Amino acid sequence: MKLVVMSWKGKMRERNSAIYKVVAGIEINEMSDSDAAIHYAVMDLNKRGGGADIKGALHIQEYCKYYKEFIKKEIQIINPDIVVWLGTKTYDIDLHINYLGAKQIGDKIYFFINDKEIPILRMWHTSYYQGK
Repeated sequence: MKLVVMSWKGKMRERNSAIYKVVAGIEINEMSDSDAAIHYAVMDLNKRGGGADIKGALHIQEYCKYYKEFIKKEIQIINPDIVVWLGTKTYDIDLHINYLGAKQIGDKIYFFINDKEIPILRMWHTSYYQGK
């Protein structure tokens, strides 16, 4: 198998890599963003833009409803230790619970995949320029 190193420029890579480093407990300057990027996967459920364009997120709900088995399979293949859900609006409308099989236990939400409990964290989307 050949490892392909890509030149992946942009703020989303920097922000996603920073999130990975924080979650993994890695000092921010201990690892480059490019090195961090090979340790996480990104799945994009919304191909139409964000912010005010999300509105009620009905198109994303329909996408998750229609492709739920494929999305669940992709998460299973990735086999994560943690899921950082980027996009507070889509998190808050419970797409992960309503369509993707996540379960709430107390005040925490988990996927149960490959016999493991995978916590799901709510996070502003990394492309949202007004995110705090």
